[in-house]
Amino acid sequence: MSRERDALDAIEAIIEAIDAALAFVSGLELEQFRQDRKTHFAVVRALEIVRWRLWVRLLGACLRPCANAIRRFRGGKWSVCATGLSMGMIR
Repeated sequence: MSRERDALDAIEAIIEAIDAALAFVSGLELEQFRQDRKTHFAVVRALEIVRWRLWVRLLGACLRPCANAIRRFRGGKWSVCATGLSMGMIR
């Protein structure tokens, strides 16, 4: 699968999870939501999906340059890679 397809799939999953969370609470007052355990769990799960998808996409995007640098500098030190990332030298 291409990176673009992966990104689109992640965005679709995030949108679906947000839509589901909004549908779960539609028409509920805050106190009703607090007392409805099933709805609370459903909303929390939907938000976990959003968090997980964002985390995977962001983590993957952040680690990819470092992994590429490690491949290029076989035997290089992690600190060199981390320093390069923080200084914007490795892309």
